[in-house]
Amino acid sequence: MRIEEIKRATYWAKAIRLENADGTVLNAYNGKSIRFTVKELTDDLTDDSEALIKKDLTITNGGVLLELTATDTNLPYKLYICDFRILTDTGKPMNSDSFYIKIVTKVTNE
Repeated sequence: MRIEEIKRATYWAKAIRLENADGTVLNAYNGKSIRFTVKELTDDLTDDSEALIKKDLTITNGGVLLELTATDTNLPYKLYICDFRILTDTGKPMNSDSFYIKIVTKVTNE
């Protein structure tokens, strides 16, 4: 799984594009909600009740802009597991993609 490094207590953003295996954009999900969560590696619950970060976003033009505030990223320095889940109209997950984030130190404070 891939690892994204994020500096602790800083703003971080990434454009996320939903694609088929062949690289074409998944516009079929436009207007649906996608949930992003950050959890401890030891969190094996099947719900989001212990998520450290939870963001519900709306898919537009086959993607979303994920933005984490400095408050969101003010977590202890370590590795966390994250996932994206497209939600049905009743809030049940349809798809999932997982990856890791690693909270790292800032070299200098600005």
